[in-house]
Parts: sequence; structure tokens; C-alpha cells
Amino acid sequence: MTNPQNNVTNGINLLSREELEKQNRILSQQLAETKAKLNWYEEQYRLSKEKQFGRSSEKDLAGQMNLSDVFPLFNEAETFREMINTEPKEEDLPSEQDSDEGKRKRRKKDTKNLTVVIDTYELPIEDQICPKCGAPLHVMKEKVRTEIEVIPAKVVAHKYVTYVYACRNCEKNGDTTIITAPGARTPMIEKSMASPSLMADAITKKYMDALPLYRQERSYKHYGINITRNNLCNWSITVANNYFKLITERMKKILFDEHVIHCDETEVEVLCEPDRPAHVKSRVWVLTSGEYLKDKNISLYRYTEGRARIDAEAVLKGYTGYIMCDGYSVYDAITKPKGDKPAMDVKPVACLVHVRRKFADALKLLAPEDRPGTGVQEAVDRLAAIFNKDNSLNNLSPEERKEKRIHGDTKLPSDKRGKSLYDLIDDFFVWVKSEYDEALHQTHYGKALKYAIDEEEKVRRVFEDGRLELDNNLAERAVKPFVIGRKNWLFSNTPAGADASCILYSIVQSAMNNGLIPFEYIKYLLEEMPGKALTDEYLDTLLPWSKELPEYIKVPSDN
Repeated sequence: MTNPQNNVTNGINLLSREELEKQNRILSQQLAETKAKLNWYEEQYRLSKEKQFGRSSEKDLAGQMNLSDVFPLFNEAETFREMINTEPKEEDLPSEQDSDEGKRKRRKKDTKNLTVVIDTYELPIEDQICPKCGAPLHVMKEKVRTEIEVIPAKVVAHKYVTYVYACRNCEKNGDTTIITAPGARTPMIEKSMASPSLMADAITKKYMDALPLYRQERSYKHYGINITRNNLCNWSITVANNYFKLITERMKKILFDEHVIHCDETEVEVLCEPDRPAHVKSRVWVLTSGEYLKDKNISLYRYTEGRARIDAEAVLKGYTGYIMCDGYSVYDAITKPKGDKPAMDVKPVACLVHVRRKFADALKLLAPEDRPGTGVQEAVDRLAAIFNKDNSLNNLSPEERKEKRIHGDTKLPSDKRGKSLYDLIDDFFVWVKSEYDEALHQTHYGKALKYAIDEEEKVRRVFEDGRLELDNNLAERAVKPFVIGRKNWLFSNTPAGADASCILYSIVQSAMNNGLIPFEYIKYLLEEMPGKALTDEYLDTLLPWSKELPEYIKVPSDN
């Protein structure tokens, strides 16, 4: 016969076992969550150390290809760090076996674009006699030594004296006849000491060499002249608004007619913005032409108070076409109507470099020996294969490039053709989605997978037009000079100054893009434009790629 007491005891023990199993499940889940959080915090710590002390470039990750061979400027300009104290490569050092003839050839090549001054040293005629036998001497050889000399700038006060004539006889008869002698150049700025050469010097020093105006003020004092930073600032704003703005507007119209542009933006601090604290960051946007507009290489800069939808719409107003950009959500927002704001007729195209950058950051968190065989390593490998494939199509026309991106080289047999770019990208996103289902979503790897999935539709737009690129490096390269300059001059004082700076950056960078010497180009514009009817037809002759520009303002060719 069963003892009831035993049943009660067994029931109590059974109930305790269920509770323990439940607690075990809860604790196991908590442990897994804690481990996930710990991994996440460890990733954050390692990434912060990597950003603080590690390389800013992403070369040779776990034996991967050198990214500079794929895209020349990989990192965002915000993370750009100048390499200093770099040792020259061994092959760049002169060899002891180099012949004198080889050295002479190299020197001749290095100085072929310079004005050559020759000093010749000969014996006087009366001394060209052999001291031993008295016979005349002849020239056995020439010893030639070449040095590069620098002639410092010279500041002069150039006075333009124009005589004005009047007729005394007309004055006696109550009439007036006044004639001014022709020939004097129209002043660039009325009642100002600023000359085209002075402004070209100041503008190129700040916007090409990143030399702030207060340092230029100090430099001019060494020449014995008091030109203050306020003078330079006001003159720069004046010439930017009166002359260069018209040039940049013409370049903007040409750029917007192309229907393929690259876009990026970066921070700028403007101290005296209305109704805004000084510490609130404003934005400078950069718009550049694509690789297929080589004969008209354009870089335009535009200042806005922020980076919201209204700012993007102001920058891109009047444009229809493709925008090569990063994953910032405002580019998607402007393609959809919102309230009384209509959608813009633009198509954002995602930068695959930004997709890869997410995986590169995750890969940095792993020790080199732990990287092989991981999902993040495979992502980097797949993306490297995609870029290599697209690089092989660089020299094709846009139509051929589009066709081969989608179908591959149809002239080859199917068994030797290999995968097309379309197949490689398709395989990549299929793999990404399968990986995301299994990955921890809060890790850097999980976030990289999610970012790739979100950008898929915009990445695939590259197959719609052969002029589109896989990366946004053109805009990022154009941002870099602004960021380097910002480290020196730090901020703009007013919105007018920020606007003028954007105009002047546009002039300087577009001049450099098209093989011009910025100083000579700016000086030429400021000499030519004052007093002229600035029609569109005339402005077209002044654009950086115009065939009517004089040869002396162009960078000498190496050929």
C-alpha cells in the first residue's frame, strides 16, 4: 500500500525540479545576453583604441590587396592624417653606380619647365696659353653644375597715373570738354589698394596652401606693409561675390546638365549665424563631376546651416539625375514627398566603399591570426573581388561598361567568361542576407551586414548607367582640401564669409582639377573681368577648361 506522505514528498521534489530547470533557462539566457554585451563593449574599446592609435588607412587587412590600388583615397576626409617623417624608398635613393650622364638627364628633366640662367666661366684670352710650352689651350670639356634657386616674392606699390584733359577755350564759352587718357585697367575694387596679384596670392595661400589670413597678415608685415586680416577677408568676399560667383554658377549649370554627380558634406563652424549658438556645426557640401567628364572637371562647394532635408534640397535644387553618395538618410528623404514638399527627381547611388568600410572596421577588431575563415573576412574578400572586376572595365565607354557589367564579356565562350559584376554583387547580397540571419545584430559585424542590406537597392543602380562608379572617392577627394584647411583656419566668422570661402574653394580646386596654376588663373580672371559685360558667352571663355585661356596659366606638361 502506497504511503501518502511519500507522494507529497515526491510532489514537492518534482515541483522543485521544475523551478530549478526554469531558473536554469533564465540564467542561461541572461549569461548569453551578458556575454553578448561584453563582446560589444570589448569591440567598442578595441575600435576606440584603433581609431586613437591605429592606422587611418585600411591597407593590407589580413593579407588583402592594397586598397590604394583600388581607390586612391579610401578614408573619409574627416579621418585624414598627413603622413610625416616618411623615409624615402630605397629605389628612390641615388645609387653610387649612377653615371654622371644619368644624373644629368634626371636634372634636365627636373628643371625643363624652369627658366634657365647660365653663368659661364672662361679663362681670359691672354691666359689661354700653356704655362709649360707656350702653346694655345683648347676646351677639353665642360663641367656643368645645376642648382635650383628661389627668388622670394617682391611687393611693390604700383601707381596708375591717368591724365584727364580739358579745353580752356570751351570753358571761356561756357561749355565743358573733358577727355580721359585711355589705357588704364579698370580697378578690381573701387578705391582699394587690392590688386589682382595681391588677391591671387592671398586666395591661393588660404584655399590651396591652407595658410590662415592672420598668418598672411604677419607675413606682409615682413615686407613693410600693413595689410590686416580684415582687409584680406573683406577683399576676398568682394571678389568672390562680384566675379567668381558668376563663374561657379556657370560651372553648376554645366554640372547639373550631366545627370551624374558625386556628393559629400562635412562640418564647418560659423560663429555669427543669426539665432544660432556659435558651437552649433554648419555644413559644407561638395558636388563634383564624374569620371566620364574628364574634359570638364568640376568641384563645387556650398554652405548651409545644417544637413537636414531643407539643406539638401537647397544644394540640389534644379538637379535631376543620379547622386553618388553615402548612406545618409536625407538623400532618400528628398526622393519622397513630405507635406507640401514634392519629391525631387534624383536617384541616390550607394557607395560600395562605405559598405566595405563597415566590414573593415569589424575586421580590425580581430587579431590577425583570428581573421581567416570568419564571415567578416569573407565579406572583405568578396568586396575586393567586386572592385577588381569593375576596375578591369575602367577604359570602356559608358555603353560598353554598362553592357559588360551586366553580361560580362560576351565575346568569350561561356565556360571562360567568368562571373560578371552583376553576378558577383548578386552573390554578395544573397550571402549577406543569409549571414545576417545568424549574426548577433548588435556587433560591428551584424551592423555591417545590416548596412549592406539597407544599401542594396542603391548599390544595384550602378547597372542603370555606365557613367556611375562603385565608390564616391571623387567627392571625398574634393572634401579633403577643405578639411585640411579647416584644421588651420578653424572657423568662418559670418555666413557671408562661409559663402565666399565655398566660392573660392570652387575656383581653386576646379582650376587644379583642370591643370591650371591657381595663382595665375585667379590673377587672369581679376584682370580680365572688371569693366566687361559678363554675359554667359563671355564667362564660358573663362571657365577652367576653356580653350581660350592663355598658355602661361596652365601647368607645364611633362611630355
